[in-house]
Amino acid sequence: MHPLFDPVTLVNLVLCIVIVTISVIGYVKIRSVTPLYIGAGFFLFGVSHVATLLGLKTTLETEMIIVRAFGYITVCVGVYLIIREITLRMKTAEELRTERLGLERRVDERTADLQQANEALRESEDKYRLINDAGLDFIYSYDQAGRFTSANRSLCAAFRLRTDQVLGRTHAELGFPVAQCRDWDELHRRVYETGTTVTAFTSTPTPDGVIRQYEVALNPLHDSAGAITGIAGTTHDITERKRAEEQIQQRNRELAHLNDQLVSETVALEAAMATITRIAATDDLTGLANRRCFYEALEKAVSLARRHGSPLALVSLDLDGLKRVNDSAGHEAGDGVLTSFAELLAELCRIEDLPGRLGGDEFNLLLPGIDLSGARGLAERVLAAVRSSAALAHRGVTVSGGVAQWTPGELPDDFLRRADAALYAAKRDGGDAVAGGGDG
Repeated sequence: MHPLFDPVTLVNLVLCIVIVTISVIGYVKIRSVTPLYIGAGFFLFGVSHVATLLGLKTTLETEMIIVRAFGYITVCVGVYLIIREITLRMKTAEELRTERLGLERRVDERTADLQQANEALRESEDKYRLINDAGLDFIYSYDQAGRFTSANRSLCAAFRLRTDQVLGRTHAELGFPVAQCRDWDELHRRVYETGTTVTAFTSTPTPDGVIRQYEVALNPLHDSAGAITGIAGTTHDITERKRAEEQIQQRNRELAHLNDQLVSETVALEAAMATITRIAATDDLTGLANRRCFYEALEKAVSLARRHGSPLALVSLDLDGLKRVNDSAGHEAGDGVLTSFAELLAELCRIEDLPGRLGGDEFNLLLPGIDLSGARGLAERVLAAVRSSAALAHRGVTVSGGVAQWTPGELPDDFLRRADAALYAAKRDGGDAVAGGGDG
């Protein structure tokens, strides 16, 4: 049979062509040179079969042996590479499986964490919702269009609305007064412009028609990029506080008025007390210290002189001829003499001296810080002033005086009696004179 019709050779050739074709396709598909080694080996086998079919096997026997040898070598290399690649792929598959298992485990763990976090978030949201609903303050939020996106139970209850009736609606859509809607729009505008918390006070009518006072705080809500996406707000009912403040202010005004009245009454009372004290301490006719006031001052002056060792003197004075004036010109003229003499004493005395009228025509001068000679000098000046007084000289009135200086251990009564004794001595000598110069 002709070699071209050898079926075995033809089958082998076709097989080689198929294997070469598959190798090329495998290279194109998996981008690996391993199939090309197999394809190259079978290509060399195909060349050998073609040589056989063409009857060149004998002529090119040596070349065919070499070709076939290269084919076997190429096929062996290809088989080795295939085995190595299969091993690598198996190893890679095992690593991938291990990694997949690890990824699945991490995914499960992450899923569990997310579930736990979601559960915690739900619990937190439930707690936050309970807190919001349990509080008396209104807690709510708006979108950029001013529509409510959340509202707690207190807000809904105050305006007798359900949550679903509030959400998605603006103040105007909920029936708030037009003026108040404008106020809310202005507050929202300020939040978006400033990006900070805005506070204000508002008055809102309830469904019962009662005007309630509220303190409002609006805060901007931001997205991850920092842009303001809405507003969160809280509203605190301060109606009772405002009412209490108004009552306190009214009470303060009433108290202030009462205090003004009390101050006025106190001033009047002090003036009255001063008048009473002055009346009780002064002589009605002359305005000088009366007997009680003078004696109290004498006791204090003696106590101070005893404590500090300072000098203290007394001058007892008596008007000569006053009885004659009363008998001849009347008691009114006599009173004029007394008042003129009192004015004269007030002019001659120091601020710290105390002139007093102890009764009738008897006068005394309490002189703290003055010794006997100083007291005598003042008494002499009084006598001289009386002589030169037109009002007193016209009535023929003169004055007699007695002086005394306090001695340690002496009682006020004894001290006063010594001054009076000196006065009586001056009057016995004819009057219009000053007596006293000793201590006893």
